[in-house]
Amino acid sequence: SLYGTATVGWKDMIYVDGSVRNDWSSSLPSGNNSYLYYSLSGSLVFTEFDFFDNQNFLTFGKIRASIAQVGDDIDAYSVNPTYNIGTPYVASPSLTVPNTLVNTDLRPAISSDYEFGLDTRYLGGDVRLDITYYNSVREDEILNLNVPGSSGYERVTINAGEFVSKGWEAQLGATVLQTSDFL
Repeated sequence: SLYGTATVGWKDMIYVDGSVRNDWSSSLPSGNNSYLYYSLSGSLVFTEFDFFDNQNFLTFGKIRASIAQVGDDIDAYSVNPTYNIGTPYVASPSLTVPNTLVNTDLRPAISSDYEFGLDTRYLGGDVRLDITYYNSVREDEILNLNVPGSSGYERVTINAGEFVSKGWEAQLGATVLQTSDFL
């Protein structure tokens, strides 16, 4: 793997982070074994603007956004036929054919994600609200599927289409009791 990352911040207000990574997987076919992925995120702490200096209601406010990809491969010995070593029969070794049909055209699975969020704190931080929208798309997922036994195998490994997960998350928190002398 090769990996690089960078982080930049300005005036405790604006932050940008980025990374890039390339992996070469020995468990994927040689024509499909290199995959590049990245991440980029940014945030703005808007309560650092002068407009928010003379008020006591909104203590902290930040908007954030990020986009990222990540790759995934398969276990070793999954794309080349290998014999399974069994229990020897007297002095003779035993080998069996694997039950999974190998796929020499497998590609790495790639997950692409983005999210947007708002993080706010009120009344000195005693009330907190965090709202996030996320979207995740996973492509070329590597799956083992059952096949009829008449094929000579039990399973086949394939790349499957596209899986999407998206939605909203909200978290509300509050400090209702705070004391240094509990008892």
